[in-house]
Amino acid sequence: MELPPQYDPKSVEARIYAEWLKRGFFSSRKQESKEAKKQQNYTILLPPPNITGSLHMGHALNATISDILIRYHRMRGFATAWLPGIDHAGIAAQNVVEKNLRKENINRFDLGREKFIEKVWEWKEKYGNIILDQLKRIGASADWSRTRFTMDPAYSEEVTKAFIHYYNKGLIYRGKRIVNWCPRCQTSLSDLEIEYKEEAGKLFYIKYPLVLERGQQTESKDDNNVTLRQAQGINYIIVATTRPETMLGDAGVAVNPKDRRYKTLIGKSVRLPLVGRDIPIVADDSIDTKFGTGMVKVTPAHDMTDAEIGECHKLPIYEIINERGRMTDAVPEAYRGLKVAEAREKVVAELTTAGLVEKVEPYTHNVATCYRCTTTLEPLLSNQWFLKMAELAKKTAQAVKSKKTRIIPKNFEKSFFAWLKHIKDWCISRQIWWGHRIPVGYCVSCGDTVIEPKVTGNWFFVRHGETAANAEKRMQGQGIDQSLTSKGEEQARDAAKKLKGSNIDLIVSSDLKRAKETADIIAKELGVEVISDKRLRERNFGVLEGTTLEDRMKNNLTELFERRHHKGAQIPGAESVEEVEQRISEILAEHKEKHGHKNIVVISHGHTLRRLFGILKKLGADGIEELRFENASIAQLSVSKQNCKKCGGDFLELATDVLDTWFSSALWPFAGLNDADKKQFYPSNVLITARDIINLWVGRMIFSGLEFMGKTPFPDVLIHGTILTKDGKRMSKSLGTGIDPLQYIDQYGADATRFGIIWQTMGNQDIRWDEAAVMAGRKFANKIWNASRFVLGRVGNASTSSASNYPLSGAAAKSKGYLDTPRPKTAADKQILKKLIATKKLLEKQIASYELGPALHGLYDFFWHDFCDVYLEASKTQPDEHTNAILLHVLTASLKMLHLFMPHITEEIFQKLPASDSKWLIVEPW
Repeated sequence: MELPPQYDPKSVEARIYAEWLKRGFFSSRKQESKEAKKQQNYTILLPPPNITGSLHMGHALNATISDILIRYHRMRGFATAWLPGIDHAGIAAQNVVEKNLRKENINRFDLGREKFIEKVWEWKEKYGNIILDQLKRIGASADWSRTRFTMDPAYSEEVTKAFIHYYNKGLIYRGKRIVNWCPRCQTSLSDLEIEYKEEAGKLFYIKYPLVLERGQQTESKDDNNVTLRQAQGINYIIVATTRPETMLGDAGVAVNPKDRRYKTLIGKSVRLPLVGRDIPIVADDSIDTKFGTGMVKVTPAHDMTDAEIGECHKLPIYEIINERGRMTDAVPEAYRGLKVAEAREKVVAELTTAGLVEKVEPYTHNVATCYRCTTTLEPLLSNQWFLKMAELAKKTAQAVKSKKTRIIPKNFEKSFFAWLKHIKDWCISRQIWWGHRIPVGYCVSCGDTVIEPKVTGNWFFVRHGETAANAEKRMQGQGIDQSLTSKGEEQARDAAKKLKGSNIDLIVSSDLKRAKETADIIAKELGVEVISDKRLRERNFGVLEGTTLEDRMKNNLTELFERRHHKGAQIPGAESVEEVEQRISEILAEHKEKHGHKNIVVISHGHTLRRLFGILKKLGADGIEELRFENASIAQLSVSKQNCKKCGGDFLELATDVLDTWFSSALWPFAGLNDADKKQFYPSNVLITARDIINLWVGRMIFSGLEFMGKTPFPDVLIHGTILTKDGKRMSKSLGTGIDPLQYIDQYGADATRFGIIWQTMGNQDIRWDEAAVMAGRKFANKIWNASRFVLGRVGNASTSSASNYPLSGAAAKSKGYLDTPRPKTAADKQILKKLIATKKLLEKQIASYELGPALHGLYDFFWHDFCDVYLEASKTQPDEHTNAILLHVLTASLKMLHLFMPHITEEIFQKLPASDSKWLIVEPW
């Protein structure tokens, strides 16, 4: 059998890979050998790529390293398993789908949760396997039959079990704490999901007037720019801040107790400019005396450190920035509703006008940004779920210190231990829709948490669409019953779209025209029955009926209006609150008894729905006033199979938050595997990953494995370098510095690309990418091809009479009585066989220590120089059968070693070797 004159990777690589797949070589295999008996399994986990991405150089590096190790152990007779899969990538996936929807002028709220999630699943089905398909092009020999997805039912079940396990153990809790909040993604982030970018900002020095008793004087000595000044008889302190807008939420000023400049000020108060409240000066060890003036404003609701200071000194909390990144009603009216940047500009302008800005200095600092969308984050108080980390961190550190898990190289351990030592509780909840929904409900009546509630039915409460009275902001009770406007009809249709997919069984509606029309529109879209019930009517508001704000002010009805939610309030001609509640309670009990097991839609009116929720939530008048039901808005409650243990209530609000993506990926080593696979493939042998997710992922997998499987998930963690641009910059597609490995595969072939990647992987240092290495790989492939053609030309093919003289490998050789290694006759024979043995031993040693770059360099030198340059030339002067036997032996052994790095070309050549007996190199014994 002859090789063509030229090697064409495009025609070879796809065909060879397809044959490997067809013959099932990638699935877990067990071969009979002494080595296999010593270690039955060899498993590697593929770090699951996001469903949103495409192959980049980091994926290519990771996959090539993994594939080398898998191929090596497969040939050594191990039952190998390279377990692949993809991650649902919560925030990233939601962002990309929302971005696509915006092209159609649609947002997720237009669709509703269920429909939006359907859109994400559509995206996953279309694009979810892109990287896995691309990894196949680089020759990844993963067991694709075991491909998992982190939202698979079996995987999701284990995520739920993990949450419940931690909760029952007392490690998961819910509380209101400062979190990193992304105003763009509208969700919290953990500390590890923050990226910092350097920003040239300003440091503002602001005067805060001291509150002094009559006749009191305060002195302060400061050789470096006096920080306590007296102007117009008023004493000031000076604080420095990069965020002057947050001063509107200040609860105090802090100084270091060791700072002698301010000892006499501790315990005194200052008057907060622009706001006017008095706030205390407190002493706290966390204050850096070298920052600014050494006096720091404390805003507990909007800074992590300030929150700790505030808690320690029992300072009040003022939430001045909301989740949309706008100023709240807790600030003076002039600033309400402004964006943060607008508020900053206005605060600085007013302070300057008042003469309260001492000076402004340029200041470069790191700004926290969202790792997904790069939006500047806002530290906010938020009600979130947390996982206590102290106990888990201790177990993780001990696993590494005791060498149950080795981090390679060892220098990464220092930062890993530092993170574990200062670790904070992990915020595991995210305010997005795509992901593993937190398996809890909250009792509507008392707020108690119900874990994994058994829901029998879901109720959706909908206010009717807009009427003309709504548009004019008129009080609209029973007395004014108008039809929907065209906008109201559209709102009803939008509500129907959001309710699709919720398997609605029935609609129960008020019999008033506006509600009935809304119900009919929704019923037509959903194909369900409508039951009208007059007990769901709006309240009769008596003298308030039909009035606007202006009417009420003109006719002295404002006080009556403001008391409309109070029990016992007498509004002339109006139905009382008690009467409304009685009819609502009746219909609620009646329909719950009849339809509690169904999914139903209740369509009513603003005040009626407020009273209904007020009953369920046991709210007073003020609480009811805060409830908002916009036209065609939807509120969902669920009916639980088991009553609340605390109050007996059976209506729940299911948690809308999902779990952090990293919570589910922390279970990757075992979640979703069946019991047999867990037994066989857990723990895996080595995890190969990048340094930027040691804490995000590696540490969390270690404590998860210890917690749920009783042992660490891998004995070795190999941290590979980062591939940078040639001039040392981080690769980024958005900046135009990214390199697509597929372009090299298309141009030079997968083997050449793999060669170029590993050739530059020396130690664990970052790689400054040089395309020349891929070009060298292509030249090397041609060298292998041409050398093989020469050898095959010398030895002929397996059908020739002389073929029986050639040494065979492995079992085939021994079965025919041939030696594995032919005996040398000449000095050249002796030298090449000696070099071959040394090269193989060194290669094995280097692979065991994960030195793959040096291993490839040594193998390259042996084949190109020792074999091709020296022995092939020497063989021309000793053209005998014995030399041919050595040529074939060295070539065969070289192909085995080279197969790890360049699998396609070596497999193609191996098929042409005489006495290969049509075996496959991928499973040839090492």
